[in-house]
Amino acid sequence: MPGRAAAGSTERLGGNDRYETAITVAQKVKSEGRAGSTVLLTTGLNFPDAVMAGGWPGDAVIVLTRTESLPTVSKNFINQSSVSTVYAIGGTSAIPDAQLDEIRRLGKTVQRLSGTNRYATAVAVSAASVNAKSVRDLWIASGTSFTDQLVAAAGARRTGGSFMIAAPSSALSAAQITEIDRIRSSNGLTVHVVDGQSVLGSVSVTGATKR
Repeated sequence: MPGRAAAGSTERLGGNDRYETAITVAQKVKSEGRAGSTVLLTTGLNFPDAVMAGGWPGDAVIVLTRTESLPTVSKNFINQSSVSTVYAIGGTSAIPDAQLDEIRRLGKTVQRLSGTNRYATAVAVSAASVNAKSVRDLWIASGTSFTDQLVAAAGARRTGGSFMIAAPSSALSAAQITEIDRIRSSNGLTVHVVDGQSVLGSVSVTGATKR
């Protein structure tokens, strides 16, 4: 019948809270052979840093933490021998240095990716995760729209592109432009502006832009 989705199986992935749910998803990805040795640790108390992690290219998995302590379920997952590197996305107010020291004592390599604000953090994530001159698709969303960011991050991960956020009614920063120039493929760049609120009219990137 037209308009009906094909029948398929459905599986619910969840836990008692968001921290357990994140681990359930990570374990599912791991069981399917799609999880590498990298964990992206972000706060479970605010969305921007976690969304930044969602646009990370490759086979890293996302693990959530609380500001006051690293949840046991998260620590146990990180402590697995298959995990070698942990990127903490966000500043010390979101993930204190004490938590990173705790993870280092587990024998893991730890690096913090952060900036003075969410826009600078997005640049730091791109710089750490995307090879130079390798990107043909750049996805940009408003830094104030959670839903647009989710869509753009998923698009970046799906296409192997880069994900950034922009401030409404503001031009891209010098740091953002520098990072775009660094990752832009020599074969050209398609810029996907995901802007359901139509607040990114001032965003301008050299390339074929799609809204």
